Amino acid sequence: MGGPTQGITKAVVDGLRWLARHQNPDGSWGALSLRSRCVPDASCYDANLKATGNFDEGLTGLALLCFLRAGYSHESKQDLVDTALGGRYRIGEVVKKGLEWLRKRQNPDGSFSRDRAFMYNEALATMALAEAYGLTRNHYWKEPAQRGIDFITESQRPNPSGQGLWGWRYASRKEIEHLRKGTKELFDSDTSVTTWCVLALESARRAGLQVKQESMDGAMEFCKFVTANDGLVGYLDAKGAGATVTGPYDTQFTYHWTTMSALGMCLRIFATHNPNDPFLKVAAKRLVQDLPTVSEDHSSVDYYYWFFASLALNQLDGPDSPERSGKYWDRWNKAMVEAVLPLQDHTEHACTNGGWIVSDRWGSSSGAGPLYNTAINVLTLEVCYRYENAFGGRWGGAPNTAVGSPAPDFACRGSDTSRLALSDYRGRVVVIDFWAPGSPNSESALAARSELAARLRERSFSILGVALYGDSRYLDAAGQQTPVWRCTEEAGGPGSIRSEYRVQRPTTVVVDALGTIRGRDLSWEETVALVERLLGDLESQSKPK
Repeated sequence: MGGPTQGITKAVVDGLRWLARHQNPDGSWGALSLRSRCVPDASCYDANLKATGNFDEGLTGLALLCFLRAGYSHESKQDLVDTALGGRYRIGEVVKKGLEWLRKRQNPDGSFSRDRAFMYNEALATMALAEAYGLTRNHYWKEPAQRGIDFITESQRPNPSGQGLWGWRYASRKEIEHLRKGTKELFDSDTSVTTWCVLALESARRAGLQVKQESMDGAMEFCKFVTANDGLVGYLDAKGAGATVTGPYDTQFTYHWTTMSALGMCLRIFATHNPNDPFLKVAAKRLVQDLPTVSEDHSSVDYYYWFFASLALNQLDGPDSPERSGKYWDRWNKAMVEAVLPLQDHTEHACTNGGWIVSDRWGSSSGAGPLYNTAINVLTLEVCYRYENAFGGRWGGAPNTAVGSPAPDFACRGSDTSRLALSDYRGRVVVIDFWAPGSPNSESALAARSELAARLRERSFSILGVALYGDSRYLDAAGQQTPVWRCTEEAGGPGSIRSEYRVQRPTTVVVDALGTIRGRDLSWEETVALVERLLGDLESQSKPK
């Protein structure tokens, strides 16, 4: 339970359309420039918000993460058709332009902001580059991503005890040491900025970049400092746990003090990877007592809280966690989907289509409005199937599925309702094609798969199409038998193909005739090239000498 549905996928794709539509020609996204990207006299922008260009680096990183978490890189060849206004965007170009803008924007010290570092910007921009590198292993993004991580590490505040590190605040450590050396401001940190910096470090660690363990340890020490009893967390210290974090829109929106509890959960989860931390379930109980709701005046809306609580609870006991009980996640996810989806704009033939125009307190106070709203909500919807579990999840005890390992066997229902197993295809080269029904590339991907199957139908080759959730449309025009994993419950439940193969997003796994994994997470072009090579090797071995 609690996995993706076609409704969620459609909302994500529509959100990506909105983001592509509002990208600047130079590849960036910005609050000030948003109006210029809209159709005249039909702006998504709220003129009452005080937009600024100070957050463009962070907003660009946030928007890019929406595409990267959906599995799209600068190499993606798929087109994204704007069904609202009739445009067409090459997804790889959208991502490449955004990443290139960040790369050119980066300062010599590794930061991205103009004039002075702003740690929200640094964390989000670095996270986007780190995930771009992790997704493609293209070294073009490795160096700027590592420099961004190094800057974040150097910006971490020292522990007031004099031993080790602490958290992060808006300004870098270097700036504080230069301007206010010797003052207590050197130790100032807050739970929100610290969590974003830890997420950036975690993305880098997963991508294989160098991350100092001392940084994670220091973040955890700060997290303990701001944690009070009963699952409460403070913004600056434990004394503030349960208190309102004030801002210019306090009278218009309800403050959810559980936001800090959600941030505290994420800090602990990604800094320590400890599923047995007793704080997690104590805080989770708090979160499910404050489920997402949409009041008539929208004062209850808090996208920031909903994102971090979704991430924390999905990690704790969601379908990919070690526990996967759903005790907290299932309740939260149902309420979250029921709150987030109806807030998305679906006005036909309108610039607003696919965006979240209704703002929360943070989208309003930053002046980013719909741009922030849309990006953070797309990321929230992607949480349930785009973010690897920090605890190892079902995968902790699953067979190793790295290249060179035996491919775990599985059985599934084929297009003719028969049961088929991977082992039935021993002696053939097999592509296990994990795909997402309803995604913007699903139709072109099906055509490419059908073309390959038809071209190689006389050779020892098969494609096994595994939908990441229920769908029965994976059909081969050439008539090749193409099994479909149709059942949503099976696809995302215990023992599923998706969990056994450690798959979070559309991808391919190539298995040779002996049942060994020879490639995974490749582009389609790389997959085809590997298949051709394996078939050539297989056929040369079978020829008499």
